[in-house]
Amino acid sequence: MQLLSFRKTQKIIMPDKLYQYSTASALMAGVASRGIRLSELLSHGTHGLGTMASINGEVVIIDSITYHLQPTGTVRVVDAHEELPFAMITAFNDCVTKKQATFPNLPDKESLLQHLQSLHHGTPNRFVCFVIPRVRLDHLKARVVRGQQYPRQPLSELGDAQKVNTYQDVAGSIVGFWSPKYMDGVSVSGLHMHFLSEDKQFGGHILELKSTREIGVQAAVLNEFDLELADNEDFSEATLGTGGEALRKSRGRPVFVAGAMSSSLPGSRELPRSQYDLTTYLGRVREAAGISDPRMLFVSSSGLENAKKAITAYKNGHVNEMSPELWRAKQIVDSTLHPDTGQPVFLPFRMSSFVFSNLIVTAGMLTPGLKTTGTLLWQITNQSLNVAINASNANKSTPLTTSMMVKSYLMAVSASCSVALGLNAIVPRIKNISPNTKLILGRLVPFAAVSSATALNVFLMRGEEIRSGIDVYPVLSEEEKKKREITGEPIESLGKSKAAAKIAVGETAISRVLNATPIMVLPPLILVRLEKMDWLKARPRLVTPVNLGLILTTSVFALPLALGAFPSRQAISASSLEEEFWDKGGEGGKLEFNRGM
Repeated sequence: MQLLSFRKTQKIIMPDKLYQYSTASALMAGVASRGIRLSELLSHGTHGLGTMASINGEVVIIDSITYHLQPTGTVRVVDAHEELPFAMITAFNDCVTKKQATFPNLPDKESLLQHLQSLHHGTPNRFVCFVIPRVRLDHLKARVVRGQQYPRQPLSELGDAQKVNTYQDVAGSIVGFWSPKYMDGVSVSGLHMHFLSEDKQFGGHILELKSTREIGVQAAVLNEFDLELADNEDFSEATLGTGGEALRKSRGRPVFVAGAMSSSLPGSRELPRSQYDLTTYLGRVREAAGISDPRMLFVSSSGLENAKKAITAYKNGHVNEMSPELWRAKQIVDSTLHPDTGQPVFLPFRMSSFVFSNLIVTAGMLTPGLKTTGTLLWQITNQSLNVAINASNANKSTPLTTSMMVKSYLMAVSASCSVALGLNAIVPRIKNISPNTKLILGRLVPFAAVSSATALNVFLMRGEEIRSGIDVYPVLSEEEKKKREITGEPIESLGKSKAAAKIAVGETAISRVLNATPIMVLPPLILVRLEKMDWLKARPRLVTPVNLGLILTTSVFALPLALGAFPSRQAISASSLEEEFWDKGGEGGKLEFNRGM
């Protein structure tokens, strides 16, 4: 196989050669603002596929005519001057290796590989272009990506924003490529094919297909591979990896990516999840303490870059074993970068900044003698901060809509303010209790308000997970883990479980309340005691600094203790979930899912 990079392509169409512009990993990183002109692309072949600028829809090329399958559900012919940020094309009609055969049916997408292998032995290790003209399908599920909302938006964010359509009894043509697994990240490994309806009115990237009728398949082995890299600033600055997890997700197959924020860095080798035993509470607390360590806020930009380089070196196999320096690098990366985008989380909203960001707000809510206006102001401020932290650290592959976020925010604010104002009105009217007890109950009003709003906020923000379910995965044996580490094969989802979602969301709500409890309870109770001491009575100006010190000390210890209450990656017996998962358990009959933070 010939790999030609960093050169100007010749304007002579060569048969049995695959020409590709840019890489799959660049598309994953959102490098899609510019590309190759269609007129130049067509000088390399007659049949192919790709996408338009900003990953807006799909492209299929049939007999040198380029069709744009748009998110609106319509199809148009692409103009010669337009650019494609990613494309694969070959001179299919002139391929010497082209063979064709008729098969009795096509039960599913995976059976197409068997048909290709019957035409060309050794298909899994080679590039193959295939065309299925004038095919009639009993069932077709196809997607069209809606496009980026901002420059360099990663493909991982577009997976759930894609428009998926299901068709019955449709006719049209299919153009596709089989790319070997060892090219994953450079190309789109496995089957990658687009459909165009016979009337050229609709189409898309094929997720599922089935035909009970005879189908004619034409296929050619492409033994030469011509790769041209994008010559622009976006490509030069992007962090490009080797895995295709985001691409597989956008193709309709969710995958499990082990590791924390460091999983967003390049390299196929899996990092150890932690240097601690995460099956124990103490191990999870120590891991959470590392991620939420406020000292991580003082790491410089150069320190972050050095940490990323160290992690990338390990993931690419240049470093054999984890060392104290490498664990430190992982801590820096995990506490700074978002796991989906690989970009730094805005500093005030990182977990390592949680203690400081909440300090002033918590102190405000716990200020003795707050009136109605003050209570409302601090409860609204607290919920605003919660929404900002949740949005900044949310799973970007399943983004929350703006309307849902606003709804969650308004309901959480309403709940916290209602509870706070209601209890402030009720406590003074309680009879038959001592003034000291009333004082303590009054100081605990913010805790009741924050706890109720926090739990409600979690269920509102993640309500869609409960309604639709979350992905569950088989628990792998150590032997299977080692095998996948070598091959780079991801762990694919077995489906979505509502039962697992209820567990995940419920545990998250409990952990949030556990975090708020010591912070909102201990400082006010201790302060009540201290305010009775003569030294503090004589120094009333010290009440606020003492209160801040109590809150800060409690917060530093409370956050990791709460985060470690439940494992973020949780294994459960398959029999505890829906019946459809009972016979799908992995090692020990167990399945696992990501609980979230």
